Amino acid sequence: TLSSSSAASDVYKRQATAKAMGQLGDAVIVGSAIVNIIAENADKPEMAIEKVSALVSEIRKAID
Repeated sequence: TLSSSSAASDVYKRQATAKAMGQLGDAVIVGSAIVNIIAENADKPEMAIEKVSALVSEIRKAID
């Protein structure tokens, strides 16, 4: 059987792992959105920069 401190430690590790995986998943989604914007505007680099900047600004505001 697990001691209560061992069980608590396991719960903490699972929570930390879940948090890290959630952050990684968010990063993958954001990265994919940026790549899509660039691909959709490959012939208009200025537009791609403008749209990526807008997306990143929006995300930054949501985080703050």
